[in-house]
Amino acid sequence: MPRRDVAQGPVRGEDNGREAVKASITAVAMRSTIHNGHVLGAAGFLAPVLGVYAPRSLAALLVVATVAAIALRRAKGEAWPVPRQRVASILALALVWALVSVTWGIEAKTVALSGIARLTLVVVCGLVLHQIATELGTHERDTVRRWLVAGFVLALALLSVDRVSGAAIRRLFPMSPALENPLFVMENFNRGASVLVLLSFPVALALWRVKAAYAVAAWAACFILAFTLPSGSARLAIVAGGLAACCAWIAPRVTTRSATVLLAAIVLAAPLLASAIPPPDKLPTTTELPISNSGHHRLQIWRFAADRIAERPITGWGYDSSRVIPGGNENLASAEPALPLHPHNAMLQWWLELGLPGGLIGAIVLAAIALTLGQQPTRPAIAAATGQLVAAFTMANLSFGIWQGWWVAVLILSAAMAATVRDER
Repeated sequence: MPRRDVAQGPVRGEDNGREAVKASITAVAMRSTIHNGHVLGAAGFLAPVLGVYAPRSLAALLVVATVAAIALRRAKGEAWPVPRQRVASILALALVWALVSVTWGIEAKTVALSGIARLTLVVVCGLVLHQIATELGTHERDTVRRWLVAGFVLALALLSVDRVSGAAIRRLFPMSPALENPLFVMENFNRGASVLVLLSFPVALALWRVKAAYAVAAWAACFILAFTLPSGSARLAIVAGGLAACCAWIAPRVTTRSATVLLAAIVLAAPLLASAIPPPDKLPTTTELPISNSGHHRLQIWRFAADRIAERPITGWGYDSSRVIPGGNENLASAEPALPLHPHNAMLQWWLELGLPGGLIGAIVLAAIALTLGQQPTRPAIAAATGQLVAAFTMANLSFGIWQGWWVAVLILSAAMAATVRDER
């Protein structure tokens, strides 16, 4: 009997100790003025600045912000945040199909599986953070608005200084040797320009509540700065997004319904559209086409990707197989690789790696997102969300690999900011 008491005493003591600690944490959290508006506000402040100077860290920012937001909710005794977006189940299906495709994929299994694991972490954290953003109270939303605008203005100011000084601030941090040359140094900001373009829409929406002129000024400043940088995709994206926002402002119902149909249709038709591009040896040169060398190279990449899609149209080549597609390292007529790392086109990458199911899932995801545009509470919110979606779609199909963690984090973070700053009325 004494032995049993001795054995059980520490267990009961440890349980009581844990309960006491948990109770104290909960009490502190309840009395504290810290709330999830501060967590998302910190993420909103850091995202533009990190986007300009350390864009690859944005995936880590998303994960840290999500963990902090969950911990704060639980400390206050609130329920676990469960994503309720229609898109969440579709993305889950996409991840499952990506995992299945590894079985026949040509990329090394360990590399593909580790990539899916990282992508899953970013997507899950992003969906949870987005759900938390939609549940914030009025005071919390006001906090996020202030910090997001402050971070955006700071990032614009720093990037403007770098633009006129030959990247004096950027040179304080490590650079790729290939981008240290004065002729290419501004290309260090290509990712940053993309981040600012996506965030310019929720920032404009946040400022619209204060004064319309402030919103227009902030977005116009980003527009002008984007056109002083070498990122053609960022320039095209902010133009396309701006036009879409104007259309949504004038005719919200027609614009949002049209976007739903058009975006899904473009994804489904992507392989056919790319196959209509002439082969590299018959493609007109850059002197005959009003496009840059990089744009000309992309046309050749897309035609090469379309040809490979035609070889495996149903199953695809497997998740993250673009970098090892047969013939991808061979130089084209322009002396450029046929497929450097990825197709620089989200639609074609879905089709190339995940086949017909990947194309269908991509179309459904975009349609599901576009369907939410008309559900925004106000006309300014509809315009901002539509512009942001079109800008994201434009950049995703011109630049980055769709599985890159930092890029997926940018897409979800910018969507979470948009959900936070809009009026709930």
